Amino acid sequence: MHSPVTADTRSRIRWRSGAVIASILWLAGCASGIPPEIRNAPDPNPALASVRANPVGSVGEFVRWGGEVVTTENLESATQVEIVARGLYRDGYPQSTLGSDGRFIARIEGFVEPLLLQKGRLITVYGQITGSLRRDIGEYPYEYPVVKVSTYRLWEPPAVDRYPYPRYGYWPWYDPWYDPWRFPYSRYRPPPYRW
Repeated sequence: MHSPVTADTRSRIRWRSGAVIASILWLAGCASGIPPEIRNAPDPNPALASVRANPVGSVGEFVRWGGEVVTTENLESATQVEIVARGLYRDGYPQSTLGSDGRFIARIEGFVEPLLLQKGRLITVYGQITGSLRRDIGEYPYEYPVVKVSTYRLWEPPAVDRYPYPRYGYWPWYDPWYDPWRFPYSRYRPPPYRW
């Protein structure tokens, strides 16, 4: 004859199940290798355009910004990176859009190898606005917001579009002169989408 399951036994089973699930989720978060400050934007996360409009009033604000490296300069006690800002996906990865809100300077404490921060590299930074720096882009004077970086993430470029979407005109049934027997050799060959 089986002994009845007591309330104490049930609570022990629930506690162990919860501990196992929490451990799995924690390990999954650690395995991603993305710092939590990069994965989750601060609230509020001021836009670059608004900080450029009022750099003095934005001093002390925390931001999560990212984009494409333009130049890297090693100073005596810090590494200064000029970045063209891009919109970010939810996990902090920079979007491959043509537009930009502008440029900013990320100041990383200590020495960072310039080859790691070469032109075109994608980066996301989290840190505090410390003011602005005026520099010229060509002959145009430009006001750069400066971010004192607490943590950052360098990204590898994706092999294919990260979030692809169907582009009308590429699928054969959108072509009124589509010939099904000619399709493998047609210029309207559908691209390899990942869903």
